[in-house]
Amino acid sequence: MQESRRLNRRLADSLTGMQTDMQALGLPEADALRETTALFAHATGVLLLVHTGRIRMFGQQGPALFDTYLDGLIARI
Repeated sequence: MQESRRLNRRLADSLTGMQTDMQALGLPEADALRETTALFAHATGVLLLVHTGRIRMFGQQGPALFDTYLDGLIARI
């Protein structure tokens, strides 16, 4: 359990910079946290699909999907 807490803390620390940057761009704290969470969820989902080969089911490419997501995020900010 202690190892899990340590890993969760390190993960949270690694995402703090993105949240801080979004707040610097004008997003309120709650919105920046939501967008950071969504960005992480999207990235891990795309990685999972790419590394398991399941992305081929959809005829998509991981980098293109992630770029499209980032474009939408930037437009929202």
